Amino acid sequence: MKEGTPPLVPEHGDIFVLFLPGENEVSTLRQHQQRLQALFGGQLVGPHLTCQRFTLADAERVPDVLAQLQSQLSAVQPFALAATSAMPLYSRFRNVPILKWHVPVTSELRQVEQVVDSVITTAGGTCHYPRFEETRIVTALVDINDGEGDPDLAGLGFPYYLFTTRTAVFSRQIGPRGFETLGRAAFHFESSPALRRWTGRKAARELRRQQRRPC
Repeated sequence: MKEGTPPLVPEHGDIFVLFLPGENEVSTLRQHQQRLQALFGGQLVGPHLTCQRFTLADAERVPDVLAQLQSQLSAVQPFALAATSAMPLYSRFRNVPILKWHVPVTSELRQVEQVVDSVITTAGGTCHYPRFEETRIVTALVDINDGEGDPDLAGLGFPYYLFTTRTAVFSRQIGPRGFETLGRAAFHFESSPALRRWTGRKAARELRRQQRRPC
């Protein structure tokens, strides 16, 4: 690992910004997970999008940074996420194979990421997640079958709507596996066209549009 490069595996003291769905969408998400589980095995987890993992050299700045994140994110409209595919990979953090949904980066998600990163870097913090990829990943299953060959995903209906962000959770890693919740922020719910429910097809079109952009 190059000097100054953040570690790939989370470490004690790292802080996470997580985006969670509303409780009303948990049952639909579980149905998607169970269909994947029938192919890959494994265990269900509570899906969330990890927006950022960061560290602060000055621990005394943590409460102030979290207060700024709460203030900024509480003014953000909820936005929808969709899954375009699922991919197994090995988690060095969990030490087991896991299954991840691929989530395209929409304009709404990118704007929120910029807000989060700006708050962190302005406070002298280090953001551990780069932003050069056009997709993000969300864990669907953990400890999946580690067999040869890839199950056929054709019948699962990709791309499909995943969930709409409702809550941001700030969590800090304690030791190698533990976590503590430091705070929460509810996204600003307001009835407007910006909150219309995205379909998977629209998310796929957004991803294709981004991929056609010149480098």
